Amino acid sequence: MSINDNIAQNLNNFMKEKNISANTIAKVGCVTPSTITRFLSREIKSLNIETIQKIAAYYNEPMGKFIQELKKSQNTGSAEIITGSDIAYISFYRDIGVSAGHGLDWDSDGQILSFPIPVSFLHSKGIAPENALIVKVNGDSMSPTLNDNDLVVIDKNFSLSLNGIYVIKDNINGLRVKRLDKDKDGNLKVISDNKNYETQIYSVAEMQDNTITILGKVTAKIAGV
Repeated sequence: MSINDNIAQNLNNFMKEKNISANTIAKVGCVTPSTITRFLSREIKSLNIETIQKIAAYYNEPMGKFIQELKKSQNTGSAEIITGSDIAYISFYRDIGVSAGHGLDWDSDGQILSFPIPVSFLHSKGIAPENALIVKVNGDSMSPTLNDNDLVVIDKNFSLSLNGIYVIKDNINGLRVKRLDKDKDGNLKVISDNKNYETQIYSVAEMQDNTITILGKVTAKIAGV
């Protein structure tokens, strides 16, 4: 069974379980009813992942309710693009996570899986599949922008711009997702969107000696699993 056949089956089962019509699910997903009915009948090959995300978020369901075809990854860095489809399997660090609080380790014994995601979605965000990673957010320091259990798509091939959200690592706090900015002296400001957390400052010297490492830029959010 293909990824999209799997999604169609899961969505159809969910609609029957909840007694939800195609018209209702279409409104939630911001598509036409015919899009839903044609997808379920497999006349349309795929649904935009953002449509699935909207449906999952509206009904407070995990993305895994609809996309269940996660698999163990044999390769921790590269995407596996399915020939003849719009699907790429991206390395997914589910058990490790990226802390939005006090930090976790990237180097881990956590199981690395592959997450199916449309190549067109990645391209729409300016990400090449081979540069993408997906990690799960833990904690509330980036709330309300990013919440506990959200999935974020990381671009490993990034440029550092002002007021962006990145995955960073240092020897004290471990791995974290934070908003980065620079002050007038060029020092790096590590900012939490949750105002209950203090902003940290790393000097230019600390940035140069790799006291802090920037691993990737958060370019998209997917509903939590």
